[in-house]
Amino acid sequence: MKSMIHISRIVHNPRGSVLMLVAAGMVFMLGMTGLAVDSGRGYLTRLRLVRAVDAAALTGARTLRAGETAAREQATAAAYANGVGPAINGVALDMQISTDEAGESMFQVSAMQVMPTILMRLLGIDHINVRAVSEAAVPPVDLILVIDQSGSLGTVGAWNDLQTAAKEFVRHFDDDIDQLGLVSFQTRAANRFQLSHGFRTSIESEIDGMSSAGWTNYGEGLRLGYEQIKSDDVRERSVK
Repeated sequence: MKSMIHISRIVHNPRGSVLMLVAAGMVFMLGMTGLAVDSGRGYLTRLRLVRAVDAAALTGARTLRAGETAAREQATAAAYANGVGPAINGVALDMQISTDEAGESMFQVSAMQVMPTILMRLLGIDHINVRAVSEAAVPPVDLILVIDQSGSLGTVGAWNDLQTAAKEFVRHFDDDIDQLGLVSFQTRAANRFQLSHGFRTSIESEIDGMSSAGWTNYGEGLRLGYEQIKSDDVRERSVK
């Protein structure tokens, strides 16, 4: 009862009323200040996340042809190198691999960090969820490998090295993402493998079965290669 009387006196006392208004105003001002301060912190945090997911998405896209596992590992390493990751600051990283309508492989990286607030707690907001997403495309490649198998390569002892290098070159491309074709030339040229997916095993087998002999009819080899790269098997948006 005494407390109620005391509060009533404060309310009816001009000084008490001013004191309550000032107190309420200070809480409001601190809340607005907190909104500005914590929003600024959130903006800087998001900039850091954006930089990290951009680097991770580009790295993952560049290494996707080495397999999804390798791409995810390299993308995670890129994010960590930019100061973002579960073990550094509790940032949750998510990576998705998909294919768009044009046949391009897409590597997407998203990051989310829970940022505790400082002054916004006065308004009942104790944290902010900061997110960033980045996506990089892996354009498919359509490529014709034209190999010189003329006798001069065997004469100088370079044919075995060429076979090894050619097979290693083919392994840099992905059976599902890319399309490769194979042409060889000596005295005559030959279409060894028509441009398509699932090329690795077939092209490597063709290279192993070739031998070095004959003259160097590179004009015919380039003509057959050109015909393949201009065929209907080539995709419109591929890198050629």
